[in-house]
Amino acid sequence: MRNEKTKWVCIDKEAALSHELYGVGGWLLLFAAGCFLGLLADFGRVIGDARSVGLGLGDFLSISHPSISALKVVLFYEVVAVACIYWMMFAKSGGFRKYTSLLLLCMFPLMVVVSLANTYEGVGAVLASGFIRWAISCAVWVSYLQLSKRVRVTFEHCVLDETEVMPEPRPVATSLVHLITATPAVVASTETATTQNTNEPEEQFWAIALTECNQQNMRPGLWAKAFAESKGQESVAKALYMKLRAAQLQSEWDADQLQKLEEQERIEQAELEKQKRLESEEAALLAQMSEAQRIEARKPKGRCSNCSAVIDLTSKDCPHCSASFQAGSAWTVQQMSSAELAAFRVASKSIRVETLTENTDDSALPAVVLAVGTVLLFLLFIAVFTR
Repeated sequence: MRNEKTKWVCIDKEAALSHELYGVGGWLLLFAAGCFLGLLADFGRVIGDARSVGLGLGDFLSISHPSISALKVVLFYEVVAVACIYWMMFAKSGGFRKYTSLLLLCMFPLMVVVSLANTYEGVGAVLASGFIRWAISCAVWVSYLQLSKRVRVTFEHCVLDETEVMPEPRPVATSLVHLITATPAVVASTETATTQNTNEPEEQFWAIALTECNQQNMRPGLWAKAFAESKGQESVAKALYMKLRAAQLQSEWDADQLQKLEEQERIEQAELEKQKRLESEEAALLAQMSEAQRIEARKPKGRCSNCSAVIDLTSKDCPHCSASFQAGSAWTVQQMSSAELAAFRVASKSIRVETLTENTDDSALPAVVLAVGTVLLFLLFIAVFTR
């Protein structure tokens, strides 16, 4: 059976199973891995944003803000899309090529619709950035799905007509949304130099050295040094070994304590800088508010002990879960610390939003991005469903 339009020839299932390109491998395996890693990368970025303002993922996504609402819808779509792609791949569904292409192509239009339905400051910049990533991803992977001989053989049991063989496309390695940026590892040397401490070793280190001598469990290199310096006199060598070993243990302990102290100082400095940054951002946000808004924002806040939502400390009932805080109730409003309150205010007012330039008219960007994306989507649909 031959399709003159596409130049693909259908074969029976047994012939497809024995074909050398049958199965999930090569670039198709890279595509499958990219889908999953891209999803993990997106969740990793969201978790990083949440931690940067001192919130957990659940608290971050529970913030009542248009950008968070849009983010939740897009993440949900990504999870469903990856699940559907994996299911079709493992079930060897005949519609894998078309439906996977459709899921990829609909990603950005969904972002546009959701963002326009939940408009917020900086939405144009977010859409413009998302459009670039989406366009690159679709250009690579939709093209691959349409041209790949492996995809046709594995899912549709079709091979190219022998009279005109099309070469296997070689797409660049790009994930479903974007690649995970790998952080370079810092490789430390395993060799450490033993330094002699001028202070007298503590008693516990002398005891360790004595135990090693009594149990004949000396360090070979250090024992060789002591034995050589004592000119072969074993009793003198043992005394010298204990002295050297106790000094070595003392030096290692001092270095470990110094490292712990430096690490603690780094942690405290980071916390101090974070607190200053949050206070600075909070002050900038308060300066942009009206007097009535500042009064409302400065009201003491707390967390509902039932659902952990952030509410006014004086609330009688939780507006999120309807928990009552009346006398005798098991639920209470737990007061937030100043750091937690500053992080919440910054997160609720400024959620990963950046403008392209200071003078950009952001309100016009969604319409432009939507128009360009729609045209590209139309052209890609033609390419997908006319093959």
